[in-house]
Amino acid sequence: MHTAKKAAIVLAVGLATGIANAEPDTTPVSPDSICCNSMHDQMVRMIEAQTFFALPESHRERILKRCELEGIELSFMTGGEAEETNPNIIERSVPLSEEEYAEAYEAVKDVVDEGDFKSFKPIHQRMLGGFARLIEENANDGVPVMPCFAPGTDQALINAFEDVMFGVDQDLGRFQQTTRWGGTALNPGGAAQGDPTILTYSFPDDGTTIPNGVGEGQGPNGLNAFMDGIYGNRATWRALYDQIFARWGELSGNTYILETNDDNSTFFNNPGVAGVRGDLRMGGKPIDGNSGILAYNFFPQNGDMVVDSPDSFYNNTTGQSLRLRNVLAHEHGHGMGQLHVCPTSQTKLMEPFISVAYDGPQFDDTLNAQRHYGDPQEPNDNIGEATDLGSFNIGQSIQLGSTGANNSGLTDVLSIDDNSDSDYFLLNLNSNGSITATVTPRGFTYLDGPQVGNCDSGSNYNALNQKDLGIQVLDSAGTVIQSVNDNGLGQAETVVANASSGAAYVRVFGGNENTIQSYTLNISVDQGVQLPLSIEFIGTPPSLIEPDQTTLITALLELNDDSLIGSPELVFQRAGDASPTTVSLTGGAGGVYTGNLPAFDCGDDPTYFVQAEGTIAGVVTDPDGAPIQAAIGTGTSVVDNSETDIGWTVTGSATEGQWTRGFPQGNDRSDPAVDADGSGQAWLTGIEAGDPNSDVDGGDTIMTSPAFDFSSGGTISYSYWMNDETNTIGAEDYFRVEISTNNGGSWSIARTYTTATVWRSDTIDVGSEFGNSNAVRIRFAAADNDPGDVLECGVDAVEFESFECEQTNDCLADVNGDGAVTPTDFTAWVNAFNNNLPECDQNGDGMCTPTDFTAWVNNFNAGCP
Repeated sequence: MHTAKKAAIVLAVGLATGIANAEPDTTPVSPDSICCNSMHDQMVRMIEAQTFFALPESHRERILKRCELEGIELSFMTGGEAEETNPNIIERSVPLSEEEYAEAYEAVKDVVDEGDFKSFKPIHQRMLGGFARLIEENANDGVPVMPCFAPGTDQALINAFEDVMFGVDQDLGRFQQTTRWGGTALNPGGAAQGDPTILTYSFPDDGTTIPNGVGEGQGPNGLNAFMDGIYGNRATWRALYDQIFARWGELSGNTYILETNDDNSTFFNNPGVAGVRGDLRMGGKPIDGNSGILAYNFFPQNGDMVVDSPDSFYNNTTGQSLRLRNVLAHEHGHGMGQLHVCPTSQTKLMEPFISVAYDGPQFDDTLNAQRHYGDPQEPNDNIGEATDLGSFNIGQSIQLGSTGANNSGLTDVLSIDDNSDSDYFLLNLNSNGSITATVTPRGFTYLDGPQVGNCDSGSNYNALNQKDLGIQVLDSAGTVIQSVNDNGLGQAETVVANASSGAAYVRVFGGNENTIQSYTLNISVDQGVQLPLSIEFIGTPPSLIEPDQTTLITALLELNDDSLIGSPELVFQRAGDASPTTVSLTGGAGGVYTGNLPAFDCGDDPTYFVQAEGTIAGVVTDPDGAPIQAAIGTGTSVVDNSETDIGWTVTGSATEGQWTRGFPQGNDRSDPAVDADGSGQAWLTGIEAGDPNSDVDGGDTIMTSPAFDFSSGGTISYSYWMNDETNTIGAEDYFRVEISTNNGGSWSIARTYTTATVWRSDTIDVGSEFGNSNAVRIRFAAADNDPGDVLECGVDAVEFESFECEQTNDCLADVNGDGAVTPTDFTAWVNAFNNNLPECDQNGDGMCTPTDFTAWVNNFNAGCP
């Protein structure tokens, strides 16, 4: 003990001569009382800390380096094993009597293993018993509280506090959240999910009563004296609190305001009142001594924070007090409604352990906050609340959000926080111009899950592809000028639109998914551009067409700044035709045009597309690449989304990882975190909750379908997963798809796949690849042989689509359908001509015109089979 005192004196006066000259003081210790001795040691540490941190940073670094070289330990810099000196902590650290132990464990026995309980320090045994009684008695109005822990704290102790608070079964959804704030002192009406609020915070005087929060017992507030002792003055450490609340305000839609008054009413159950006390009240008292619990914070509608004021963890103020700042930021995360997250990887602020591997909230923490309270630009959900980006001249641009790396440190993002959110941005153009706006989803895949077990696992969460974002430009009245949503999940969208001088708006929107998608936004204003026309099908154009009847095709033409040359056209070509046939589309009201594909015969299997020509665009088509390929016939489809078993059989020699239908576990060992089609279940190689070692081992596993009738051909489409995150797949290992056309008598390999970390899809054309058959089966085979790999495979969203083609009348001249070609068919053709019936079209051009009479005469003369 006196060695530490000597080192403290040297620290105060010996900088010039060097700390290495210090020698231990071997003077015998006088028999002081425990209380006086504790107070003396506390005072020495306080003086030591104040002196040290008053020095220039360069001097502090030299001292710490010299201490390291000479093996001298500064008591105020020690970690969790420092000697306890606080009388309150010492008193509660005395071993429990048999009666006390029995009472404490009785309170937690349903959720805490007794072996673990016996291993805890007496102070924690007492606290857990008291905490459980608090929960049972619905103390503090039943508002839950969450402690945070120092690095190195026993995971079993952390689990015990979590399980006492929430129970062992937690199903909290994707984000680990409780409810958000409703009414506050300056926002008494409250706000809905995704909307910001205003929170005030205040500092009660020392001595203010802090009730029992996590089983530590009631005690007086001592935060001010404790922090004054470390920093030497109040302004320095209060500024750190201000900094933390300001940072949360920068990352979310919330506003934080210091309430300078506090009436010193008892903590926890006194809500914020403007001019009286804050919504969030900052305090401190002895909790469990050095290390262990560093602080705790209540969830909304209570946001009070209590730090373990005697804990030596806070004496280390390096990194601009990074330890304290991360504790405060973590604790207010709870005060916003955020729970702990796993796994413990030192990449997220809300992990149970405090770390100095990061500074403040990280990407996942930011998403969590914005899910509850919106992004920093909120509220901007409509034109009236649009974020004003200012005035723009030609050539000006603005970027909102970071273009840095997609990693855990990414926090400068905006977001669409649910299925009803959209973000509006106002631009005031100083002249006519063209607005180009690009919305870019941000995010990456990482492990995330609730705090369970050892907090060493989670499910893969791909933050990049949670919503399919779209973007629009609107005029001053809010009318959409141009809207773009062409690409899929995780991909950027760019809209270009001419706008007049004055107000214009950019709107970012998402799909129906009730989740959050982070993004960044780039907007530039340039000289006006002439936009070309475009044409596209309305609805999904058919790929399977019934024979003997015309098919209506509808297309939308948008002229924009272009001029149309001629008419939009429908172009088709039968199998065997020497050249395509063109049909002019008619209509045009609202840009909608229609036309008919002619009645086709079995085997015609046409290709087709729509096209239009503009003076700016030239000829544009939809599709813009290859035409649509259609088959003639009627189809029968069986869709298997893995939610029920349609008759698959599983065989194989594998000792582990046989095909099983169920929910993906996301064990982060080659297996998927979710199914392919969003229905929930999939066929997977081994499903064991919490067991990452459920992959294929020791042979093959084969899943075989029932037989299907593909007498007239058809297709089998499916989604598949194959991944091995540990090794390169060797020749002895595979995931392949095989087809049998004789009910499983023999098999042919259809596909052999390589690894990837995403679900993929494929389609097998049974007729063209293997021949038509009325007894077609498909099987999926995965194999892992020596040397072993971590091979995980999956199958989902399987669709068996077969088709047949039967014509009711393949004789065009037999217009009346009586099975004979006679002069009465002429009368029938005239009737079809007058009424524009499908039978009028005798030349197959898709139209009913006088030229069809000549074609009917030719068909009549040719006769029919």
